[in-house]
Amino acid sequence: MRRAEPALKDRGLRGAALYYDAQTDDARLVLATARGAARAGALVATYTEVTSLLKPDGRVRGAVVRDALNGDTRSVRALVVVNAGGPWVDALRRLDDPEATPLLRLTKGAHVAVPRQRIGHEHAVTLLSPLDGRVMFVLPWGDLSYVGTTDTDADAPPDAVGVTAQDVTYLLRSANAAFPEAHLASSDVVSAWAGLRPLLGRDGTAPPSQVSREHRVLESAQGLITIAGGKLTTYRVMARDVADRVARRLHELDGRPIAPRPPPTGSRSPAARRRSSTS
Repeated sequence: MRRAEPALKDRGLRGAALYYDAQTDDARLVLATARGAARAGALVATYTEVTSLLKPDGRVRGAVVRDALNGDTRSVRALVVVNAGGPWVDALRRLDDPEATPLLRLTKGAHVAVPRQRIGHEHAVTLLSPLDGRVMFVLPWGDLSYVGTTDTDADAPPDAVGVTAQDVTYLLRSANAAFPEAHLASSDVVSAWAGLRPLLGRDGTAPPSQVSREHRVLESAQGLITIAGGKLTTYRVMARDVADRVARRLHELDGRPIAPRPPPTGSRSPAARRRSSTS
């Protein structure tokens, strides 16, 4: 272990486990998802805000949207409307029903990026913060390392979330405890960012890191379908569950057939597998 990560604190170190995980650029993932939807026939509108819902017959049948770049508004109509607003889910539900019970407990995750040479690590390292025992990561990203994440209840609306001095101190102290020669200070921070986890808020008393990351699909009395909770690594399953609900609702509305689910990405058809096994 000392040969693999010589800068890691070795006092009390008995060993470590090596495992492999995925790393993604979340902004590019969003763009790839939108482009994939467009290729499948979807009309994609970015920088667009929902200001109200259309209910011509008492059921949600569309929305009024505003272009955030030029302020133009227009109405978009649909047989089925899905609320996949992430941390804005409850705000959108209140456009449908002002008395809607909140679903979410928003928690904040903050990260900082520092020069990788200051920490001196070779691998992605999983550690427990000595401050509160939370699982954290120190991850290589080119010439930088990013350290994260915090998990605290959000005290600001989604549009105003940001990294505080307290967040930075927590992250740097945790990293310094694991890499004693790093001596990281706030002046070493190259960048910092934060996001919100739209967690299901069934238990408001549990510590943020113990709140479930499960998701839930529900439908209001006026027909608004909402997907709430979940996490990045399960977003495909979340999308599948929503698509299944929409397909059933459209079938009930106009009798259109429910298409079979496509195979998982990267899988091959039975015919292709048979050709491979006989070649």
